[in-house]
Amino acid sequence: MVVADAENLPFDDNYFDLVYSFGVLHHTPNIDKAVAEALRVLKPGGKFIIMLYARGWKHYFKRLFISGILRGQLFKYGYKKTVNKNTEVKGNSPLSYIYKKKEIKKIFKDVDTENVSIKRYRLGEFFDYAPYNTSMLPGFITKLFYFFGLESILGESYIIKGFKIDKNYKTSTPKFSIWQIITNSHLKF
Repeated sequence: MVVADAENLPFDDNYFDLVYSFGVLHHTPNIDKAVAEALRVLKPGGKFIIMLYARGWKHYFKRLFISGILRGQLFKYGYKKTVNKNTEVKGNSPLSYIYKKKEIKKIFKDVDTENVSIKRYRLGEFFDYAPYNTSMLPGFITKLFYFFGLESILGESYIIKGFKIDKNYKTSTPKFSIWQIITNSHLKF
């Protein structure tokens, strides 16, 4: 096991086939540098799976409305410290960033990636697990939310999946007209 700084990984370029980061990079001071490092150590054609916190129901309702406004933390501490105090299950994270989808798209836009998907993941607190010193919602409510696909709207995290571009792998997907596809005239026998 190696303990290292996510922004300065002690591995050679193109070292790993897979980079998996679940609940780590949203705690780094410079996410752009951390993502660049993750991609630096990933082999060309390698896959990455990264989870980042999402600005969803939990962020706006629990952190900002309940803790921020009703408990007065926004007025006392300001936005950033309120988020940090209320991010983790037991609170008091030293640093947490909560992302919008467009911010994640920007992070992955200028790096050598392809086939990137960004999807909301799990409803989280109260639905999937009981927050510190509280209880979960009844199971049928959770099942209803998942049944109706509300996870994709309200999910507390984003799962980002994709591949590092392999510049040595040449793909040339030919383009065909609809007529060629219908008549199969594009096929060479």
